[in-house]
Amino acid sequence: MQGSSVPLNKVAFIAYNASKKMIATYSEQNGQVIISNTNNPPTALAVNDTYQTGANQILWCGDSGVVLTIGEKLALVGPNDHYMLDVKSRSDCLYCTTEEDGLRVLSAENTYFLEILEDATIQTFGLA
Repeated sequence: MQGSSVPLNKVAFIAYNASKKMIATYSEQNGQVIISNTNNPPTALAVNDTYQTGANQILWCGDSGVVLTIGEKLALVGPNDHYMLDVKSRSDCLYCTTEEDGLRVLSAENTYFLEILEDATIQTFGLA
């Protein structure tokens, strides 16, 4: 996408990754997530407009993954793909916090922990 521009609508949430080299923005207007490299001109590296609007939070999980909380769903957005994870809860609100080795997800009834796996672990055991 070098040299192309991505229209930036009203930004509802913005977050830097841990190394402060990437920035993620979420637009409430169209549910669009844009991940950009801060060392280059503002060029989108990954754009996905399939998320419903209504996100409550955006944060980074490690240096390469963005997490959005949307009601009782988590949108996990990576550099190459995305995944919607449905977390069953009596309330329709989740809260996430990053930790050194993963992501802590809090609901009204439970606490979950999503652990970051190294590429070598995934390749060795055929995960994902």
